[in-house]
Amino acid sequence: MKHAKVRGDLKRWFQYVNGEPAMCLAPRSFRVKKNAYVIGLSAAHKYLDEAYMLRQCGVIIDLFDLGFSTQRLAQIASFITDGFDELVKLAPPEKETKIIGEGEIWVGSEKLGFDITNAQLEGMVH
Repeated sequence: MKHAKVRGDLKRWFQYVNGEPAMCLAPRSFRVKKNAYVIGLSAAHKYLDEAYMLRQCGVIIDLFDLGFSTQRLAQIASFITDGFDELVKLAPPEKETKIIGEGEIWVGSEKLGFDITNAQLEGMVH
């Protein structure tokens, strides 16, 4: 997770959620104990539709008890839009490598041992 950026009453950070790059929004202060509002990369295109964006900003206002105003809607929409570039650039998660087997090979008269990992087998056809 990268450091959170703050604008107004919200903070924004990026992390992987269920294996997908995501933008996360939450109240800046801890006085409101609610979950984060998450925008996955696969759903980010929906926010390009102005009507959808404004509806979702209304959901965020209600979720975090921010107090409704048209100015607040615009601030949240801008905060989300400003984060899209960073969302797209989010580095892929590091894959966990597990040893799933062992092997031995002879090189001339020398016997060498090696591990087989799940990462080595990805993409192989059986």
